[in-house]
Amino acid sequence: MSSDFYTSYDDEPLFPDADDFEGNAGGGSWDYVPPEDAPAPARTAAGGGSSARSLPSGVPERILQLYDMMLHDTWTITRNRAFYYQAKMMADYDDDADIVPFRCYFPTYRDMSVPQLRSYFTVRHLLRQGKTPAVPLSYLFVYIYELLMQIGCKDAEEALQLLGEIYQNYRATEPAIERYLSQWMRDFVVYNNLTDHIAQFFATEQSTDAKAVVLTNRDKVTDQLLFQTVTSLSNYSITSGALYKKHPKAVEAVVPRVIRAVAPLYEARMHHRFETLCMGLKKKVSHPMFASAVFYDPEPVRQQEVVISLRRKYVCLNGLWSTSNFVQLLAQRGGPIGNILHETDRRLRLALKVGQKISRKPIESDVEAVIQQTINTWQNEEAEARKPKVAVDFSKLDRIRNDAEAVRDALLTDEEKMDATPQPTSPEPQQETSRTQPAAEPQSAEPEPQEDAVFSADEMEFLNLLLQGGNWQEFLRTRHIPLGVMVDGINTKAMDWMGDLLIEDNGDGPAVIEDYKEDIENEIRK
Repeated sequence: MSSDFYTSYDDEPLFPDADDFEGNAGGGSWDYVPPEDAPAPARTAAGGGSSARSLPSGVPERILQLYDMMLHDTWTITRNRAFYYQAKMMADYDDDADIVPFRCYFPTYRDMSVPQLRSYFTVRHLLRQGKTPAVPLSYLFVYIYELLMQIGCKDAEEALQLLGEIYQNYRATEPAIERYLSQWMRDFVVYNNLTDHIAQFFATEQSTDAKAVVLTNRDKVTDQLLFQTVTSLSNYSITSGALYKKHPKAVEAVVPRVIRAVAPLYEARMHHRFETLCMGLKKKVSHPMFASAVFYDPEPVRQQEVVISLRRKYVCLNGLWSTSNFVQLLAQRGGPIGNILHETDRRLRLALKVGQKISRKPIESDVEAVIQQTINTWQNEEAEARKPKVAVDFSKLDRIRNDAEAVRDALLTDEEKMDATPQPTSPEPQQETSRTQPAAEPQSAEPEPQEDAVFSADEMEFLNLLLQGGNWQEFLRTRHIPLGVMVDGINTKAMDWMGDLLIEDNGDGPAVIEDYKEDIENEIRK
């Protein structure tokens, strides 16, 4: 078409407003009326086709109608609109002809000769039957364009299904199908608001955005979820190292603690949220629908919003589409996570004495300090957790004492029972005492400390033997006191006295708890 056919005026904009666009959602298309004296351009087929005056004989009537339509429908700045109505007219036509070669960029009917047109409608008939003929790629693209415009199918759902079949059947042999159709199907889902298919076609984006949400809520999510998220984002694989293979639980416990501790440091330094540093900064960008495809919609979408995830959506405003894009602020994948995990791995190996030492990478000094402090805190908690915990059921102590007394009585000989029986006291020594000592003397004869003593004499002697490493076994035998009775009695009084148990048994026999040895020694010296 000659450039003389285009007319512009200084007082009018070269490009009309978006509201004046008609048709093509990917870039807009509109019609011009040619000048009165503009000559009709001749039709030239891509494969050596003929003009309207010299069509070959035996051409089907529908092909002749299409050919005539193409010759008379010439005054469209873009060919998309013309192709749409041509395809609508030929939507139900099938042919059965030999398939001839055809190669063209952005092909439409207008680019085909009569034999190529008959070949295409033969190919389309086979494809609609579910067959997968080996045909030139350009024929496949024409069929794809028709489906994008929902030509030859009842609705958008059916069109998407047929596009998926083409994608699955030809992606392996035709790389261009995978490159273009994968994006066009995503656009098709958004353009037609097929929300039930968003999870299928935007799984990668939803997964990525879900990881950003985890980083945002790092203080609320579980350690397991946070660990899985940061390791999937990191360019350093801590799970492949010797430390993780030997102590996976330790790594899975420490890494989430470290991330929660160091994230505020990066946020204060970089003035961005931690998830932004790791996942990228959100930007709004223009998104032409069906880019590089031949597409036309007589009633294009003007206003629409399609939510992909909590962080991502497509918006159409006055026919112009935009979407969310994320620009990486830091060069490395996952932002600072890789360096954090590397330093955590290095320091945790030293703490646990595992594997070969790994070299140190440059990292901020305050981050180093927080990582080390986090590891130290975790180690202290682990050591405390490994200490044995003695649980005493105080509701059973009375029964234990009664049982012990019964056992002791059963073991006493008759002579020992007689010794244990209280004997009446002779009055003569009392009278003697009363004559030789003042009346107040018997009261002062009782040692004053015994009134305030926590433990009995036997219990004090037993504790002293434990502290001095003496033969406490022989002592208990001579007193006919079971070990359990003695220990329970001391621990019961200790709970009232100091609020804790005094004697523990770790399998090597009873021993005074280290923290209370000095208190018992002071009690014994009273």
